[in-house]
Amino acid sequence: MKTTDYKLFIPGPIEVGDDVLQELAEPMMPHFGQEWADIYTETIALTKEIFQTQGEVYVFPGTGSAALDMGIGNLVYDNKSVLVLSNGFFGARLTEIAKGFTPHVKTIEFGFANTFDLKLIKRTLEEKHFDVVLAVHVETSIGVRNPIEEIAELTRATDTVFFVDGVSSVGVEKLLMDDWGVDVCVTASQKGLESPPGLALLAFNAKAWALMETVNRPDWYLNLKIWKKYEPYWGPLHPQLITHAVPIVRAMTVALKRMLSEGYLAHIDKYVEVTEYFRQRVTEIGYELFSSKDYAHGLTAISIPFGKSIELVDYFKKEHQILIGGGLGPAKGKVIRVGHMGPVADPKQLDQIIDILKQAKKDLSL
Repeated sequence: MKTTDYKLFIPGPIEVGDDVLQELAEPMMPHFGQEWADIYTETIALTKEIFQTQGEVYVFPGTGSAALDMGIGNLVYDNKSVLVLSNGFFGARLTEIAKGFTPHVKTIEFGFANTFDLKLIKRTLEEKHFDVVLAVHVETSIGVRNPIEEIAELTRATDTVFFVDGVSSVGVEKLLMDDWGVDVCVTASQKGLESPPGLALLAFNAKAWALMETVNRPDWYLNLKIWKKYEPYWGPLHPQLITHAVPIVRAMTVALKRMLSEGYLAHIDKYVEVTEYFRQRVTEIGYELFSSKDYAHGLTAISIPFGKSIELVDYFKKEHQILIGGGLGPAKGKVIRVGHMGPVADPKQLDQIIDILKQAKKDLSL
């Protein structure tokens, strides 16, 4: 099948390394047996390191949305109380998902891209008990990074479970689940884990599992109790109850080993350095950054005047065979979002984006 060879500078899915592509081309193998069990055991160990947890991690075929569904549904069905902290498109999605499982959902809406008010969150938690608090770490719709460590401090000494949507942050942003007191975190393979789409990841601790044990979710595939039920049934050589996405698991394992080869914090620091470089270059050529503080390190949102962001996204695609992102929600038509994860998180790669942005000022009268 012939398709246009676009280079991906979107916030996901991302370009993957040659080592990952090579692993995907290896012969097929079954999802059971000693060889697979050894690979899967290594994979889980690596995911625990990227989550910075000694808790449990489940990797299963699905998207980030599947991980959110599994995590939230197993915590709150059908009458648990939920507090959602929202300042963007994906925060609103947490509310939507939670309301599918329980009617007892309260959302603090801080306004699109606005900073979380920690005093308001603290006061809300003091006034009423919530079984679960939900928050997005990186609000991908606009490139804002929310104060997860500070929120975790408000819940860690209580029986309230703190759930973090880390779909756009795990592997890119510093997120220390155990040290900070994050009880549940989910992500997916196609962003900060520098792998192809297709895997959902759910990490949780004993505090979260204690709440899950009180929930009787009626479905099957995303019911964590079902997954745990089948673990002893199949035995160690068949570690999960389903036919796994073996090639993607193997590819992700290759990516994680490379990412963590110099240590977790060294890997995270690389993203900080690349982001600072790119943001400085963007302002040097006369563009305005959407966020001046609390910004993400896997993507950068750039304000585009005169409602020309859609035109600029199209310009990158048609004239340069490069895909970048536009704005979502209230930011649609007002910003572009440049992803810089995986192989394109490199100054030389991002200089190409800078050169195109400079030329676009002339070509599009920006």
